[in-house]
Amino acid sequence: RRTLTSGMKLGIEIAPTHGLIGTILTVGVGAAGDPVGKEGLAHYVEHLVFRRPVKGGLNVLQTLTAMGAVHVNATTEADVTTY
Repeated sequence: RRTLTSGMKLGIEIAPTHGLIGTILTVGVGAAGDPVGKEGLAHYVEHLVFRRPVKGGLNVLQTLTAMGAVHVNATTEADVTTY
């Protein structure tokens, strides 16, 4: 586990006997941090992250899938967003 300079926490679990790697990225902000009148903003941003172009014209979801990701998901809770 690592905490990035931005404050994001990153956890990686490797199961070499199964050929699997699991990665979790947690951002310490969620729905409770949404400004008044902009409820749902954290959840909206969660969705936008997957659409962000990152490499070769592909977005985050396409890049992860091209790398072999089988299950990609995210959740927004009151005080945390997890990818």
